[in-house]
Amino acid sequence: MRLLWAMLLIGIGLAALIGSVAWIRSLKLPRWWSRKEAGKPSFLLLWSILFFGCSVVGFSVNLWEAYQYVDAYRSGRAGIIEGEVHVLHEQPASGHSDPDIIEIGGVRLTVNAFGRVPVYKETIASGGALREGVHARVYYYSEKILRVDIQTNQPNNMPASTSRNTSPPPHTPTTYNLVELEQMKEKQVAPPAIVAKVVSLNKKELDDDKRQHLWTEESELLAVVPINLDDDGITDYLVYPAFYLPAFHGAHSIACWIFRGGLNSTYALMLEGRHDAVIVLPDKTNGLRGIDLIYWAGQKEVCRYKYDGQIYQRIIKAPTTGEDK
Repeated sequence: MRLLWAMLLIGIGLAALIGSVAWIRSLKLPRWWSRKEAGKPSFLLLWSILFFGCSVVGFSVNLWEAYQYVDAYRSGRAGIIEGEVHVLHEQPASGHSDPDIIEIGGVRLTVNAFGRVPVYKETIASGGALREGVHARVYYYSEKILRVDIQTNQPNNMPASTSRNTSPPPHTPTTYNLVELEQMKEKQVAPPAIVAKVVSLNKKELDDDKRQHLWTEESELLAVVPINLDDDGITDYLVYPAFYLPAFHGAHSIACWIFRGGLNSTYALMLEGRHDAVIVLPDKTNGLRGIDLIYWAGQKEVCRYKYDGQIYQRIIKAPTTGEDK
């Protein structure tokens, strides 16, 4: 809506500029700028030049500021914080006040329903999700919120957002079929930090695909499924391609990555490979659950990995039943 208003102002200035020039030309006066008869069209010309110039400058500044926030999110420069929300100030529905001011993990953030940049604007008064006591993961840049993930199982009076981070109960082996995940219409987009890491590891292949116009900078390359490796309350992720790309797909396999969530919402790459399915096992070794990577090539092949305290090590011979031994 604000973009439309900005374009409307530019249009008004341009129309006034064209109209003033046409008015002056219709008078057919030599040295018109010094003639009294040209006073009104001259004033309109000066006004339209100033109005049009200010409108273009304002539009450009707003567009550049919006680009900074979008680029911060997509490039992984945005900060990520997770914790309980503490509300320091609420903006009334009518405005005319400071924005909502909240604090998560010692980081102070603002939510302004009347802001001009494309960031999170759902204040408490307008039904926003960031209320006192809610547990949230927030992506932010320069005190502005770019994305909100709300933990499920919140109290009844605390709304949850559409993007959720939950991990399935790890009491039994949990299987993730990569083909089925990739074919799902609704996918959870990977955090920018994870995308940046995977892209850096596959830069050459992705550059080749980009030259063939198979993806652009605006493409959402990766999707995630929350998993639970260690019961520490921090979301871990199984990462997979959001759509087909030669860089991520083999003849009978799909690339996948296991990331462990850490403090301050950092992510560590624990395991990667090209397989058909991933199984998170219930039993732990050195604090982390075992992982089975499944590959179907004529017959089922299972590569089992266990954590040795530093990295996941492959067990050469693994049972194909998915049961740990």
